[in-house]
Amino acid sequence: MAAEILSDPADKDQDMPEAMVAADSQLMEALAVKHSMTQKILDTTIITDREKASLPRWFENPIYSERYMSMRNRVWDIWQKRKPRYVKKSSAIKSIGRVGSSGMFGDLFKFLEREGYINVNPIKDTKRMAAKPIRKSQISKVPPGYQRTKMKKMLATWADPDLSQRQNIQEKRDAPVAFYSLDEQDDDELFQLVPLKAYSSSYPAPFKVVLKADVMAVMDFHAHLVTTEVMGLLGGSFSINDQGEKTLAVKRVFPCKSSSTDIQCEMDEQSHVDALNDFEERGLCVVGWYHSHPTFRPSPSIQDVNTQMSYQELFKDKLTGDEPFIGVIINPYRDDMAASSWFSYVHISPKPNPSKTDRQPFACDKVITPFTFDELDGMMELFGTLVDRYRDNQE
Repeated sequence: MAAEILSDPADKDQDMPEAMVAADSQLMEALAVKHSMTQKILDTTIITDREKASLPRWFENPIYSERYMSMRNRVWDIWQKRKPRYVKKSSAIKSIGRVGSSGMFGDLFKFLEREGYINVNPIKDTKRMAAKPIRKSQISKVPPGYQRTKMKKMLATWADPDLSQRQNIQEKRDAPVAFYSLDEQDDDELFQLVPLKAYSSSYPAPFKVVLKADVMAVMDFHAHLVTTEVMGLLGGSFSINDQGEKTLAVKRVFPCKSSSTDIQCEMDEQSHVDALNDFEERGLCVVGWYHSHPTFRPSPSIQDVNTQMSYQELFKDKLTGDEPFIGVIINPYRDDMAASSWFSYVHISPKPNPSKTDRQPFACDKVITPFTFDELDGMMELFGTLVDRYRDNQE
């Protein structure tokens, strides 16, 4: 493959005679043509020994090895849809949503390129893309610099804005869409809010959601501690009774630490591992995640939908097709100054057909169950941990 033969011209000895440089250049060009990449077909059902040897970090921890195939297959699917156009790593991340460790994802992306699975003889764009006309709905849609980082979208600018300004921003950020394609969104459109559909008798919910009151209390408390986004994971179980009724029970919450990147808020890698270990010790599995929209309505953004879809695909039951994983969004500082927070429980509908990636977010109905006094100590311990974590927070 050309990538394995060609060296970086910047690495050449500056004192090399011009004739040798010219000859070397001609030889490399000839080899590049002779050894141009041939598209390999990825077997999406297996993991090869070469992958394990080339990407050891993915297979040192069973938590990451379980995610590997899903993440790899998502990158492969993106290339299949876009080829022969070149797929950038940053573009793949935006399509997939949260990818965990960016370094490990980068290793995976480079491996697929090097082995000839993606970006094989891509067509380079030679034309500069014409600027898109500004739509009226885009004007003043978000504060200046909003799209720079998702982590900062509710920081100082929105920490205590005028009520009328917040309402104006909120209305303009609603995306009047039903189904949409994840591959056709502009960067700023990733943060538009998507209205939630309601389940009905003609389109019933895939399962019933049962949530413990202490889980709800911890999420609410966590969201109130700062005016920036917070995140966490939910532990519980998924069951099907003799009548075929399906129930997703949320029994425990793990508030996670998070860090920001240039485009989004990322869950801390170690915190993610700690959460999974915490659930496993209690015989629970991961059944959801939560994050806050500090000062605006808890409808998912297009980026949130991408992330939710990734999680549902990751935890999908291959035998039944069930995707027992929900997303919870909390709005602690409401515009209407209500005394209680505004919660949304989100699940993404199945794909309309196998050839599309268009999926729609639905609001899940839930049943809140009380917690016992025996569980009160555990909840208060979590409160204390969160207070210590954010005690000196200056955001």
